[in-house]
Amino acid sequence: MPRTLTWTAAQADAGSSVKHFLRARGCTSAVLTALKKREDALLLNGEAVFVNAVIAPGDRIDVTLRDETDSALPEPLGIPVVWEDDDLIVYDKPAGIAVHPTKKIQYGTLANDFAYRARSTGEHAVFRPVYRLDRGTTGLVVAAKHKFACAMLTGRIIKEYVCLCSGILPDSGVFDGPIALEEEGRLRRVVRADGKPSLTRFVREAHGADWSLARVWTETGRTHQIRCHFAHAGHPLLGDFLYGVEMPDWARPALHCERIRFDHPVTGAAVSLTAPMPDDMSGFIKIALRRR
Repeated sequence: MPRTLTWTAAQADAGSSVKHFLRARGCTSAVLTALKKREDALLLNGEAVFVNAVIAPGDRIDVTLRDETDSALPEPLGIPVVWEDDDLIVYDKPAGIAVHPTKKIQYGTLANDFAYRARSTGEHAVFRPVYRLDRGTTGLVVAAKHKFACAMLTGRIIKEYVCLCSGILPDSGVFDGPIALEEEGRLRRVVRADGKPSLTRFVREAHGADWSLARVWTETGRTHQIRCHFAHAGHPLLGDFLYGVEMPDWARPALHCERIRFDHPVTGAAVSLTAPMPDDMSGFIKIALRRR
């Protein structure tokens, strides 16, 4: 079913156009363009209007968001969901699962699972991840069910990661180095002067003789940012074959998105969610600490 959002104009909105009113509430140009394509998508007091219509206090504005069916192939993967409503879904992504299909990978992604869930419930929604995690990274991934929610959340979700890295980190610190693609057509990123500004903060929570557990926050969202910054500082993540040393008993970088916080894009309510550290990381810590 399509999603309808409703607002009531206040005294301060008197004389504003519908377009200005909606832009002030997070509707992007893409959302407004989509509304123009259907005559019943934008209603003022129950009547279809153009976006240049003028509103008065007490007017009701209804926006109906319709989406085409997702292009991903439906597949029931049973990926854990920690939050879902009419606007959002939040997955606890396991290791080895990509967020979105590629030319080479058409199945086994969050998008496939979402397409299956949407078809099962009769929803017509496109999978819109607000951010992505690497295939080997575990933890919380937020996807919007319509353009408005995606636009409202982009760049506004506070993510908190935990990682295991080699060596002993300082108690806390900041990695502030621009990140660029090492070579065209390759995956690896490097800290380089011509890269994009990137900033990562961390606090060390535990350590052994040759490893550290860190809590990490990124203030930018570059591809491989945490992996690249930690490797550049001489502390590559455990199991990170691309930036560090491959470990025979560890099949992925030891990185987990554990907590997220955001304001709900429709209700405005504060949302805080957590996903427990996966067994491979928590098991390593328990065994390593017992050996101290």
